[in-house]
Amino acid sequence: MTTVISGHQVASRLRGRFYDGIISEDAVAVVVRAENIVEIAMFLRDDPDLDCKYLNSLTAVDWLDHFEVVYHLSSMVKNHVLTLKARADRTKASLPSVISVWQGAHLQEREAFDLMGITFEGHPAMRRIFLWEGFPGHPLRKDFLALPGGFKPGLQRFPYEFPEGQDQYPYLGRSPHADQVLGTAHLEAEAEPETTGAAGERPVQPTAGLAVPQGDEPGKQAARAGKETDLEVVEHENPDDVP
Repeated sequence: MTTVISGHQVASRLRGRFYDGIISEDAVAVVVRAENIVEIAMFLRDDPDLDCKYLNSLTAVDWLDHFEVVYHLSSMVKNHVLTLKARADRTKASLPSVISVWQGAHLQEREAFDLMGITFEGHPAMRRIFLWEGFPGHPLRKDFLALPGGFKPGLQRFPYEFPEGQDQYPYLGRSPHADQVLGTAHLEAEAEPETTGAAGERPVQPTAGLAVPQGDEPGKQAARAGKETDLEVVEHENPDDVP
């Protein structure tokens, strides 16, 4: 059975050489200063009793006032595991890379950078791995909903919880199928002066962005919705005549 080494046990091994580098310890992990992470990681890897030559995973936690990068380590030979944490200042959000200790940290540090915004100094390719360059913010940060410019993703209230005087969702834009469904009628509707609902929100065009129900032709869908359409409705008596 794999043995779990507590943070207290790890701290007792580190304290003789890295006394100033230890911030705290508990039954789960030992927390060290970011500037000491490489030398401590190397000690844990090379110490014959600990032998933590394998980095199981690298992740991060946002504590609002600081970040913690979490390293789950194991020894295949000793069959034990332990948890190491490095605390990083939230304003700077940077600490040294451990690629020189464990090559497996390469992609995992890029993931932490991409989703949490933590920079790993000395990483040979410190760039996003999931999201595109220019993506606004880092989605695993606890303040991600407060994006630059005041933008907030998702609904601003629970579904069907409308402000007073409003009974539809705010206008969110037309889907790629709207031209097929509505023809050109929606262009004329959008050219009309807008009216604002509660809190300055635009009312939804009821049929804007509706997908065509299965088995319906776009022209029939628009006709039933009471909308003008430039699509020709063709009746086929024999289904085999449908092109």
